[in-house]
Parts: sequence; structure tokens; C-alpha cells
Amino acid sequence: MDRETQIRRLVWWNQLWIGLLTLVAILGGGYYYLARSTYSAMYELKSEWSSTGLRLNASSDGPFVVTHLVHKGFVSWAALPKPIAIIDSSGAYIPIKDIQKLDWRDNANESCEPPEQFTEVEVLYYRPLATKRRKEH
Repeated sequence: MDRETQIRRLVWWNQLWIGLLTLVAILGGGYYYLARSTYSAMYELKSEWSSTGLRLNASSDGPFVVTHLVHKGFVSWAALPKPIAIIDSSGAYIPIKDIQKLDWRDNANESCEPPEQFTEVEVLYYRPLATKRRKEH
């Protein structure tokens, strides 16, 4: 085999490996992006108004610990007097009268009126780690 043929083969193999590695990187990045965005949308806690209050629910079991309510766009916020623990997909419910009793604050940390019913209200929450159950001896 002459030198020119060896060089052409070497270039061909290098192009093949670089192409395959690029393809794997693109497919892996796309999978990671889709899995991450789908996971976060699927397992996040959502709030929606009903005629009598605010329903908090998720498509997955918890645990979620809700600490604050936020009027859309951080116009105003309120800390809950006691955090709400949500441990299953049935969620939680906050009556309107309880939402109106909260100490609502604006961005300057001044007291303000609670948001009107059916305006977008988000929840601030975290997902705590759960401990494993101990084995009984």
C-alpha cells in the first residue's frame, strides 16, 4: 500500500470518528435538554384558582414544602404562617379568606393589598430529601 492511500484511509477514519462523536454529542445534548425540561414541567407544583380558593397540585407525589405565595411577576408576596407540606399528588388547598389574611408585601417590603382572585399566583416551595426507613430488627 503506498503512502498516499494510507493517508486517505487515515483521513477517512478520522472524519468518521469525528462525525460519530459529533452526532453522539448532539443527540446526548438534545436528550438531556428534553429530559430536563420535561422533568421540571412534569414534577413542578402548580397553583390554580377555584371559586373558593387556591388549589396547589402536582402531577407527581411530593414531598413539597410551600413557604410563600407570590403574585405574578413578584409584584407582591406573602409568607405563610406555617409551611404547607404536600406529600402526595392530591395537593393542598388554601381558602380565599386565609389568602386575604396574609401579610402581603410589595417589592419595597411595604404592606399592600392581596392579589385579586383569579390573578396569577405562584408558590415558592422546595423539595426536601426524604430519609430511608430504618429496617426493624
